[in-house]
Amino acid sequence: MTAPDPISSSARARLTGRSRRARIRAAATAMSAAVAASVSVAVPVAVSVTAAQPAAAAPLSSGSGAGGSAESSAQSMTGSGEAVGSASPFGSTDTASLGSTVALPMDAVFGSSGLLEDPYTVPRPDPSITQTRVVRVEQDVDDPRLETWYVDSASMSRTIAVQVLRAADPGAPAPMLYLLDGVGSDLPSGWITLGHADDYFRDKQVTVVMPTGAYGSMYTDWIADDPMLSRNKWETFLASELPPLLESGGHAIPFNGKRAIAGLSMGASGAVGIAALHPSLYSAVAGISGCYSTVSDAGYAMTKMTVETRLGDVTNMWGTRDNPEWARHDVLSHADALAGMAVYLSASPGIGRPGELEGPYGGDMSAYLSGAVIEQFIYGCTQDLDRALDDVDADVRVDYLQDGLHGWQTFRPQLAPAWEHMSRALY
Repeated sequence: MTAPDPISSSARARLTGRSRRARIRAAATAMSAAVAASVSVAVPVAVSVTAAQPAAAAPLSSGSGAGGSAESSAQSMTGSGEAVGSASPFGSTDTASLGSTVALPMDAVFGSSGLLEDPYTVPRPDPSITQTRVVRVEQDVDDPRLETWYVDSASMSRTIAVQVLRAADPGAPAPMLYLLDGVGSDLPSGWITLGHADDYFRDKQVTVVMPTGAYGSMYTDWIADDPMLSRNKWETFLASELPPLLESGGHAIPFNGKRAIAGLSMGASGAVGIAALHPSLYSAVAGISGCYSTVSDAGYAMTKMTVETRLGDVTNMWGTRDNPEWARHDVLSHADALAGMAVYLSASPGIGRPGELEGPYGGDMSAYLSGAVIEQFIYGCTQDLDRALDDVDADVRVDYLQDGLHGWQTFRPQLAPAWEHMSRALY
């Protein structure tokens, strides 16, 4: 009599998932030639970013999410289900050279949300702020479940605005989901104005926490203050300072002990990075159109370009490229830290959808092209982390979309599958 297979059903399910993801990646790679032939922008390129200098050294106009200019708050598009996507024409993010150069203006690459006309100013550190505390909580006049918490951060010596959406039953314990915005990180959060997260979570028993003001920071701790982007200690704020204020004390929100962290674009990189650096804090993590390597050539270029969209100096973040901080934040090298979590990733091959140029991009070919280029980079980044997770004991789902550019019209529909996957680990 044959001995029963000793593998557990949960382990078998994980192995089946890995095999399935491997098949998806193989199919995506096989289709790369077809993508390059059918899409005019799908050719290997390297992006040379040129920054338009602001008048009187003022910061650039605010934006919400990389490629935020591609979406107006009234735009509504349906989502794409999980499908075998086309491989990124850029291939793996380990590629040292990405071929010929396409120069794109910085605002076209990451852009403004178009919702705020005044240029933002990142507050300077205030030496009088030495204690992390809740300064005040303001309730939204139209939605009593939506609050804005003004929190003094001791590590950043400034006040941070954090939007909090209470659970469907505010009096009952609920998990906490930290949702990180893109490069603009405006108040109100792009997750509200463009992602409509308040509508999506209206009937769900989860507290949603949306920090703002992390302009071009990568949601990390910088080693030095920046003349444009001020003092950034976002890892410390999100992982150490903010949770105790939300979960205990005079402003405590009913909490079931489970946390998740997720984000889009820059916020995806930040969310997955923070989860890998603080795995004991989180049960689930999601990255929508993010890049997760900081040491590969393409990963370094994406990180540097993201910081420079807000005129920051990347050497103030982690120093020169040989500084150990760059390796510390490379998720691909530490993918095993995500073991035991529910992990969701998604990306598009950067193929425009019918009507996308005329719709969310308003006929702006420069913004449309940049949305394609950035998402193609992201596709390769996502494939790399997908591979790195093959041997990690985590509950992984990766959605490779069939089309879509780097903008809210692509990000927004992925919130539902991301939450559906993460929620399995939160109750």
